[in-house]
Amino acid sequence: MLWRRLQDVWRRLQDVWRRLQWLCEKKVVILHPETKKTMSRYAIYPQFFELLKRMGVPVAQLLQRAGLPEDLLARKNLTLPQAEYFRMLEVCGEYLPQDDAIVRLATSEHIETLLPPVYAAYCGNNGLNFLRRFVAYKRLAVPLRTVITEHEEQVEICLYAEDENLQLPPFFVELALLFLVGVLRNATGVKISPSYVETVQPIKNKAVVEWLNTECVTAKRDCIVFRASDLNIPFTTQNDALLEYMEPELKRRLSEMEASDSMATRVGSVLVELLPKGKSTLGDVAERLCMSRRTLQRKLTEENTSFQDILSATRFRLADNYIRQTDRTSDELAFLLGYEDTNAFLRAFSQWAGMSVGEYKRQKAEYKLQ
Repeated sequence: MLWRRLQDVWRRLQDVWRRLQWLCEKKVVILHPETKKTMSRYAIYPQFFELLKRMGVPVAQLLQRAGLPEDLLARKNLTLPQAEYFRMLEVCGEYLPQDDAIVRLATSEHIETLLPPVYAAYCGNNGLNFLRRFVAYKRLAVPLRTVITEHEEQVEICLYAEDENLQLPPFFVELALLFLVGVLRNATGVKISPSYVETVQPIKNKAVVEWLNTECVTAKRDCIVFRASDLNIPFTTQNDALLEYMEPELKRRLSEMEASDSMATRVGSVLVELLPKGKSTLGDVAERLCMSRRTLQRKLTEENTSFQDILSATRFRLADNYIRQTDRTSDELAFLLGYEDTNAFLRAFSQWAGMSVGEYKRQKAEYKLQ
């Protein structure tokens, strides 16, 4: 009996050693299949969907058409990857009933309170400080890269997707422009209008142009320009006590985000979602992350890893999870891991684990009995 226990312990140590050797050689960040990293996902607050319902938008149909899970609204922490976030907003635009609906949505009463990072900026002393805080914390709320250029008489705010090779969806751009102007008007009590607006795609909605009350031109960037004097108008919403209370938590969350925001982890997170759908290519992942294949490859190279390494590591972790928690066949495992051929999966698994799927299952079953 003692000898058999020693043999079992030795087999376990060999199994662990093989895995450690493989992982060290690949230099891969492993993502547990049940882990949902928030650094590549963006929060959508339930109040936003309540607002859509009040405007007559069929939220259930919207989610279905956007290809989002039906139980999305029932989740405790409601977040979406950037691609799904954009797709949801685009479909939302299609469901809004009238031309001025986007204006009413972006300028709804107290809408700034739906996004805590924005509300913190709203508590500042003027428009310029609001924009500076918005740029600092917007990553906690929306998938947007914002660049502010301050001149003596005017201030430019340019909007970009996180990947510089991509363009923001037109509906998202219009929503963001309306929102920024609306916040400035509400916080100052003054009908501030931009000096001009530039968009990559022309703004065809007359209600948007009329509400912005400025010249809107087509250009090579999405940008809104304000007079510096308008941004120095004091905010009537200034609340130093609330700002002092909120900012430490926002800084902590942002710091955590940046500390764990490796591209390898983001790729692993996306693969966990895509593999059961039969999608496993670099192009599939790049599209979900809203960046080009070349940009994704470059970012992974900078982290001393590769897409193939992460794909293999994620598949192995998922396979191990399925084997431990289910009784799926090899054919089913191959399908869930995005393999078109079961034999290809079996060969890969032998390389990962140093044994066949059958041997691995038997070993796991023995461990359970003990």
